Amino acid sequence: MPSAVSHPAVVSRETRALNPLWLIILVTLLVFANAIQAPFVWEDKELVLENRFIRSFSSAKFFFLPSYWRECHVAPGMAYKPVTMWSYALDFQLWGLRPWGYHLTNVALHAANALLLFALARGLKLGGSAALATTLLFAVHPLHTETVDWVKNRADLLSTLFLLAAFVLFVRWRPPDGASRGALSYWASLAAFALAAMSKGAGLALCPVLAFYVLLFLPRRDWRTALAATAPFWALAVAYLVNLAFLMQCRLQLTVMTGASETGVTGVLGAVAGYLQLLALPVRLAADRASAAELSLAPGTLAALALATALACLAACR
Repeated sequence: MPSAVSHPAVVSRETRALNPLWLIILVTLLVFANAIQAPFVWEDKELVLENRFIRSFSSAKFFFLPSYWRECHVAPGMAYKPVTMWSYALDFQLWGLRPWGYHLTNVALHAANALLLFALARGLKLGGSAALATTLLFAVHPLHTETVDWVKNRADLLSTLFLLAAFVLFVRWRPPDGASRGALSYWASLAAFALAAMSKGAGLALCPVLAFYVLLFLPRRDWRTALAATAPFWALAVAYLVNLAFLMQCRLQLTVMTGASETGVTGVLGAVAGYLQLLALPVRLAADRASAAELSLAPGTLAALALATALACLAACR
């Protein structure tokens, strides 16, 4: 009986689809390979070395209890990141207290984020070359150095992972042509969003992102139903904030971490402009950055903010 042989055209298409993925993985691993030899630094010691709760999965269940975050965490009452802490418990089972294993996990998560970004770009109908170039720029950007190299910043990587996964799944459920797909992608997107929020509160940013996606990419006739579909995401975001405010007795505050905590319009705009400047010109990077007030008055940050505003206006006028 003759064996089944794949058609050459099918094999060629599959090969072309896989090649960008392997390139993204290879480039990401090569750029951040030196992170694997780094030791534990700063808060890593309290989060990993001295944290008895990560030593077994039976203890890891406490990460989901508000009492752990009020009484046992390194920064009591300031966060709720059970998924991130659970990942340290998983790392402990795999690597013990060897730092290279934790850094390897961070690098792998960054590579996974790059792959998800590529999938998102393709889902938004960006051309193959443009999607690949965008993804590679994201993968190798120096601004990610602190996030990938510092075990403590696992929260950022996991939050990004699940946020991108949720976005990809939402786009798959309701692609730019407006044709609704099966409900499984939608509910998986909602679950991924919950994991993003429980990795780090920054995952809540998906809510406005989905709203902008609906308004900018979907046909006007689908706006009402698509925006209504984002309501459960907003409800989960509110539930997360209520958990912080009441169950954890956490102080809700707008804190801009740029070396010093500055609040108010000047501080926020300064921080946004400062990060835009680092995104466009990643020089003089440091773990301790200038204050938001200083950044807000710098000509470079003002120019970056003006450019971002111009681009936003251009996108809105399309």
